[in-house]
Amino acid sequence: MSDDVTVVGLMADRGVPNRIAASVCERLARDLRRDVGGQWEVRRSQEVLPVDPDGEIPLAAQAPALMERNEWDVVVYLTDLTHHRGGRPIRYEVCSPDPATVVFVPALGVWRQRARTGRLLTGLVAAVSAGRQPSDDVVPKREISSLAGRLAMLAGMVHSNRPSRMLGALTGCTAVGLASGAFGIFYGSVWQIADALALARLSAISLVVVTALAAWLIVSNGLWTHSARPHPPGRAVDNASTVITVCSAVALMHVLLVAGLTALAFVVVDSAYFASQLGHDVGTWSYVRLGWFAASLGTIAGALGSNFDSEESVREATFSKRWYERRKLFDAYDR
Repeated sequence: MSDDVTVVGLMADRGVPNRIAASVCERLARDLRRDVGGQWEVRRSQEVLPVDPDGEIPLAAQAPALMERNEWDVVVYLTDLTHHRGGRPIRYEVCSPDPATVVFVPALGVWRQRARTGRLLTGLVAAVSAGRQPSDDVVPKREISSLAGRLAMLAGMVHSNRPSRMLGALTGCTAVGLASGAFGIFYGSVWQIADALALARLSAISLVVVTALAAWLIVSNGLWTHSARPHPPGRAVDNASTVITVCSAVALMHVLLVAGLTALAFVVVDSAYFASQLGHDVGTWSYVRLGWFAASLGTIAGALGSNFDSEESVREATFSKRWYERRKLFDAYDR
């Protein structure tokens, strides 16, 4: 402590953890003054800690140096990784004997994530600063045992993966799909097929093409974690989060293609000529079906075989890639 002020160092990984840290920083100091008493100051720092050969984040070993170098009295690390103890995922880890703790942000879920993180941090900091273990009456249980908790963690992992960021790495793929699908707008045979497709069949076609492209991207980029290679804990949930993340990004791309090609159809296809070819009056739904079907054709015929524009975006948007990057970082980390 300095001048009777307890300084909390709030470290965070870039991305979701850093945004959460920025949002709870001031409130954390106020809550500590209210619940614990005394003067508190919270200093935020964006920093990535490595993963050691045992799969652990070495905060316990780094805490003394971090606190001395930064003049912190307590250190808390928010990470976008997950961790298991005894086969169960955990929400946090207290790193004795120093007042240090790791919070695994995805394990807190998505619903009211910032508020829940703020309450957890208040309870953890109050406990470790007093040299005691946090009580389950004050903070959520450390271990996640329920199915609902595990599903919430999976949702948190997908949120940390940021599918929208991966969508930005699919710009080239989107362009190829748009160019390929645009050819369908000019062919009467495509008009006839699109007009005959019911909503359920159009949805099924979209599901197939999105799944096919997502599978291609996962396999071609080595995003699937295999049992034969070293892997982070929770391989099944890791793969599930990767599948959901990539499928979400591809689905968003597909929606953009549908919107773009529908707009193109409205511009280039005259409604009277369109009606004469189909043999009935046309409306907005006729153009939507044409754009929808053309987008599916563009995705399967053009985008399949394409790839992400940025390897860094892939690393940032999948849990397993981030985990392996942290593992490689350990050997070069200044200890």
